[in-house]
Amino acid sequence: TLLHHTDTDVPHLHDDEWTWVRGAFLTIDRPYYPIVDFLQHHIGSTHVAHHINPKIPHYHAQEATEAIKKHFPDLYLFDPTPVHIALARIATNCISVKKEDGKYVYDSPRPIP
Repeated sequence: TLLHHTDTDVPHLHDDEWTWVRGAFLTIDRPYYPIVDFLQHHIGSTHVAHHINPKIPHYHAQEATEAIKKHFPDLYLFDPTPVHIALARIATNCISVKKEDGKYVYDSPRPIP
């Protein structure tokens, strides 16, 4: 869940900014390692489709994801960063938020001495 709902450039919206569609598109597709993708039916790389319509069966999720990429290129979020690097980035940079332009964004971390 952390890897699909959190990253340094993904805002958290206030109630008056949030809509179902915006919320669904503020999730991130991240591929796992090939064996994990296979064993977990590609949920990492089809997570946005899961939020748009959780009734899409796993065997159509990749097809649905391709349609989403094609029709909503400005809204679709994908991060090809290897999972262990993305997790380290999130764990070190997504600690606290500040309000900016009606959205809550992650503060930059303090430099480590």
